[in-house]
Amino acid sequence: MTIIYLFVSPSGRAYAGRHTCQHEGWPRRGSGALPSGYRGSGKLWANVTRRHGPAIRWIILRRFGPDAARADIDAAERRAIRLARVMWGERCVNVLEGGEGSTRADALRMWSCPEFAEKVRAAHADPKSKAKMGAAAKAYWSEPEARARRSEPEFRAKISAATKACAQTPERAAQLAAALAYRWSPEGRAKVAAKRARNKALRAMEEQQ
Repeated sequence: MTIIYLFVSPSGRAYAGRHTCQHEGWPRRGSGALPSGYRGSGKLWANVTRRHGPAIRWIILRRFGPDAARADIDAAERRAIRLARVMWGERCVNVLEGGEGSTRADALRMWSCPEFAEKVRAAHADPKSKAKMGAAAKAYWSEPEARARRSEPEFRAKISAATKACAQTPERAAQLAAALAYRWSPEGRAKVAAKRARNKALRAMEEQQ
């Protein structure tokens, strides 16, 4: 089933969205506010949930069965987000309008912006930023509900859309083409073969211990 939910934190922050889950996912599978353990998505709301945790209040605005039309679910999510913005104003942390979430078109728009692309490249090139992002990602994905979220259709669809959009920018397409050409070059083949040999040797050593 798919639900349209609304979260409200003790500090007055609000977040509306949708979540698809199986009946066996209720009761709790994670540490989020919903009975399934789901705690919402998005960086801004993730910061709120880390701060307030179980103190967050929630309400299910609407439920949809497995045969519900995608258009009806999209429309209901958009209405919930508009309602949250009217009631909580700037304290509503929803960034997107709802519906399909972060779509391929959204990702293409972001990566076509030179300022956004340059900011991301600069962050990945800075050792301090890389270390900070790596530590944050490791901490996030070590949580049970985050690992469970990887298998959710809506999450996988968003990641797929963003990855495909990024790959279609001219710069990224050139990088992928160069990487592929190197992978099948004599030097690239030799590097892969050496890495496989090292891994095989390490596994053999571990088995002997």
